[in-house]
Amino acid sequence: MDIFRRLAAEAPEPRGFREDKPTLIMSWWCTIYAITTILLRIAGRYIRTEHIYIEDRVMLLAIVPLLIRIAVVHPILLYGTNNTVITELLPASIRQREIGSQLVLASRVMYAAYLWMVKYSTSVFLFSHIRKTSPRHVHRLEHLLLSLTFLATFISALAPCQPFTHYWQVVPDPGPQCRQGYVFLFVMGTLNIITNLAFVVLPLRVVFMSSLSKIQKFSITVRLALPLASVALTLYQIPAVIQHQGLQPFRTLIASIDILLATVVANAPVLVSLIQDRGAKKSKFKWRPSLASDNEGALRKAEAGWKTKWQDGNGKSKGRPDGKSAAGGQEIDRGMALEMDDMRPLCGGREFSRVDVNVGVGTPENVRLGDIRVATTWEVTQAGRVANV
Repeated sequence: MDIFRRLAAEAPEPRGFREDKPTLIMSWWCTIYAITTILLRIAGRYIRTEHIYIEDRVMLLAIVPLLIRIAVVHPILLYGTNNTVITELLPASIRQREIGSQLVLASRVMYAAYLWMVKYSTSVFLFSHIRKTSPRHVHRLEHLLLSLTFLATFISALAPCQPFTHYWQVVPDPGPQCRQGYVFLFVMGTLNIITNLAFVVLPLRVVFMSSLSKIQKFSITVRLALPLASVALTLYQIPAVIQHQGLQPFRTLIASIDILLATVVANAPVLVSLIQDRGAKKSKFKWRPSLASDNEGALRKAEAGWKTKWQDGNGKSKGRPDGKSAAGGQEIDRGMALEMDDMRPLCGGREFSRVDVNVGVGTPENVRLGDIRVATTWEVTQAGRVANV
């Protein structure tokens, strides 16, 4: 605590609400744009996949602390806090500053909760794409890191000032450790940098060990390095807040910008994949012949351009009859699936004994997954007969 006492300075001069209006407008602007970015992500992925993944649900839930924060920011800037020079305040003004100081605690907790929920969503999203090559314990380590760092941040927001009621005491001066909140500033800033660096370093190991081309590795590295922008802002935030004597409107402004930046960084990879028409995609074609036997044949599941699975009538997995793997053995977890029953059409009241079907969807050379399209017409050849289905 001695280091924070040495950094403590005199309280800043009182400010009127007119001076803080630009900060309030900027805070609302950042919040609206952050929510819009999240809703675009959720809507885009749902339209594309007709499914909301766990990382999308966490990101959607993160809107709650974001709205709570902006709801308390307004009265904080309107009433002021106890971090100011106290000169002949009226009882009504003292009461308003007490309310503002109480709301500052809620604002800090919601600020941290939003950032850590965004981090968790990013962690789940990254792991869903690299879990084939990344050990599960690495993902668990990330979650443990997020849990411990958030707990430390929460404690730093509420524990340094004792007794607790001094957090919103206006007269007499409760001391800089209660009204300036430097402990929270340093602890949250440091842990924010550590977690952002972890999200950059851990996935890069998998990228560099992969067989991707240099151009692909560079493109992925640039997207994974986006959290470094939040690191740079945090490195600016800590000394700047100290230079402004812990002025609350300035802290609110920087925190609002940090929220918008963190939102853009976390959602950029998802939005880029939607724009490029890559990633998970819903099944557009699903054909089950009405004349197919329910008791015989195999349910074939061909994930377009990637992996072919066979299942017999009892639902057990089987390999391809020719012993080959689809798409060169490549796999994707959330591909576009095409399911069809074993086609045994009837003609003239007689059932064909054998039907040759081109099973699976192959991957043409030098064609990306986003460029592959599946036709709705299937050509079935049997004993010299050709039938278009």
